[in-house]
Parts: sequence; C-alpha cells; structure tokens
Amino acid sequence: MASGSDVTFQIQAKHVPLLEGTKQFAEQQLFPGGSRANYEWLKNDIRFAEGLSEVERLILCDAVTSGGLFISLPESEALNYVNDLREKYAIDAKVIGKVVKKGDKAINVF
Repeated sequence: MASGSDVTFQIQAKHVPLLEGTKQFAEQQLFPGGSRANYEWLKNDIRFAEGLSEVERLILCDAVTSGGLFISLPESEALNYVNDLREKYAIDAKVIGKVVKKGDKAINVF
C-alpha cells in the first residue's frame, strides 16, 4: 500500500498488538514460511530501528495477517474509531503509527 503511493508508514513496533504466545513461538523460530518471504520481499522498502531483533522484525512481517488488520484514517478520526471498536465490539484496537509524506523508504518501524 505505501510503496505504491506518495506516503510513508511510520509504525511504532511497541504498539503493535500480538496474540498470546507469539513471541515465545517466534523465539523458537516457529514462523509461517511466508513470514520469511515477506521479510525478504520488504527488505528494500522498510527501515527497522536498530534495536529491533530479527525475531521482532519477522513477527512484524507475519504472513498470516500480511497487514490485513491495518486501517488508515485521518488522524482526527483515529482515536474515536479505536474507542468505538473497543466499546462496541470489544476489539483491542490501537493506533500504531501514522502516515507521513513519502520518505526514502515506504515503511519505517521504530
């Protein structure tokens, strides 16, 4: 989505929710095969913060969701939408980043 547009996604890794057990399985190198393929496919379009381990990077490239759970809204609407999802549907939604003017990478994870 970002690489085909004039924007860059800035993602705060610590705000990305994980399913219970994800980190434990990942530390055992138990990843869907497509996660490593996603990681390789994205390597030229994404900048990871130096402090993120390979395990954390692979989790963020998960092939099971493949970004299917991202919703992009104007910043002025995001918090209300997240609150509605939590209150009305008990969905643990979070704002995990923002969309900014195109930089040298399509995605920056910090």
